[in-house]
Amino acid sequence: MKKLFSIAVISFLVAVCSVSCGNSANTSESSQVSSESSKAESGETEETEESKEPEISIDYMPETEALPELSADTAAETDFVGKWECSKLVSTVGTETGYADVPISKMIQFEVNDDKTAKVSSFMVSPDDEAGRLTWEYSDNTLILTDTDGNPYDNCIIQDGELVMFDDEDFMQMYFKKVDEFTPMTKEEEDKIYAQMESEGYVLDDSDTDEKETETKE
Repeated sequence: MKKLFSIAVISFLVAVCSVSCGNSANTSESSQVSSESSKAESGETEETEESKEPEISIDYMPETEALPELSADTAAETDFVGKWECSKLVSTVGTETGYADVPISKMIQFEVNDDKTAKVSSFMVSPDDEAGRLTWEYSDNTLILTDTDGNPYDNCIIQDGELVMFDDEDFMQMYFKKVDEFTPMTKEEEDKIYAQMESEGYVLDDSDTDEKETETKE
């Protein structure tokens, strides 16, 4: 998944889809290590190479599905200019419209400027962060996005009046509705999202790490 998506959706897709996989995998590895340690301490040995093979459970793996076919409306480049809020996120593991009872429209926002620049915003990314800053070109009903270093990003079309951002790996599609002004997120909603993510094992707060690094330097 490209940088644009990992930044914009870190508060959403990673928490919903990836965490459960990671936790299950980590749990499986921990159980295996614990089991092997116990056998070593008790003097038990593995009888065959086959018995040493780890048992991998796939119960935690989400089912995947094909993404919807896209068909671009006839659109001029000026039709893309403006503010857009995400209405739904469609990935190979399903469709989501919110997280922790907070609508995704407040979590992922996209602005296209008439000076050929654009910005994907998330409440988790500082407005001054270069991440998510883009430039664009228009060609054949499509907005072609690149990052500030000129590397290719994802493309956008307008379909049925919505802006659709998609990646060339067919991993994800984000659907946006045009708005006059972005809908702000409240501090209470932010806290709900962070609490939900923490409850699912996705830890974002790196203050402990920073404190340890400071103590080490001192």
